[in-house]
Amino acid sequence: MNETAVKNVPAWEEIVRENVKSLRFGVVQIVVHENRVVQIERTEKVRLERGVENRQYESSKTETYPS
Repeated sequence: MNETAVKNVPAWEEIVRENVKSLRFGVVQIVVHENRVVQIERTEKVRLERGVENRQYESSKTETYPS
């Protein structure tokens, strides 16, 4: 994106872009209320390799960004 286009990007959109860019496995959700983005939620999963007690574990981390 060029510099002019970046200036016109809403703040919530930039937060979503950064969250998606830094996420390997997980979900970024946008919560809308009355046509406005009011919350952004990020859930990240950490997957461990098989061989740790012969089971695959997942742990979740959730972050919420109110607007």
